[in-house]
Amino acid sequence: MNGPDIDSSPDMRTEADPARISRIVSYLMSKHLEIAVRGQTGEILGRYRLTRAALPGGKVSEEVPLDGNCTIFMEGVLSEGASDRLSASSEIRVEFASGGTTLFFDTVCRMASISGLHVEMEAEFPRSLAIKEARRSPREEPKIPEFISVEMGPFRGDDSTVYTFRVINTSEHGLGVLIPEDSRAFLSLIKAGDIIPSLTLFARDSFIKVEARVAHVTQIKGGREKGNFVMGLESRELIESSRTRP
Repeated sequence: MNGPDIDSSPDMRTEADPARISRIVSYLMSKHLEIAVRGQTGEILGRYRLTRAALPGGKVSEEVPLDGNCTIFMEGVLSEGASDRLSASSEIRVEFASGGTTLFFDTVCRMASISGLHVEMEAEFPRSLAIKEARRSPREEPKIPEFISVEMGPFRGDDSTVYTFRVINTSEHGLGVLIPEDSRAFLSLIKAGDIIPSLTLFARDSFIKVEARVAHVTQIKGGREKGNFVMGLESRELIESSRTRP
């Protein structure tokens, strides 16, 4: 695949122990953290979340076994025009970035079920995983605060409702917002690809207003938040406004 080799960069360390890899993958799965999936030429095929592991005999688990004897499932939203580049036997790269650290691994897509822009994918358990620490000066590194909640709305002129939801993760890819299952009125107003022209993000000691794009709205299949939804938000304004000034 194009992009950095798993073991070629001096800034990168490689993890090949199945037990350690399984703990990392299980962590990403349990926290519903957003990952990027890239194709063979490095293009982003979409934003996903790891959802479960399939064990021998057909058993499904929300944790990855320590021996790595499983396949992993992920769900998400395809990038525009990516459906013809994702199929069974496709080589893919799974990538997660946060706080200047990037985790990634190469694997093979075994199955991709595509409906519109939504996709569910089954992939092989990775044989190795790379961890890369970015070498950037403080002036270049985005300083993104840990947001607690987000406020948005109203969305229609005849409706003055303002919605407030909990932010469950923040990364360089964007934000993950928890939408309760009973918030059907809100869910009917938004879809992947929509632009929210103004929303307010609250941290412990600050807040910021930004424009954001809805990257995906995905229902959580298991765990404590089963049945609720995660809305992924992307905001270039957030990254730019969070950079340290000279």
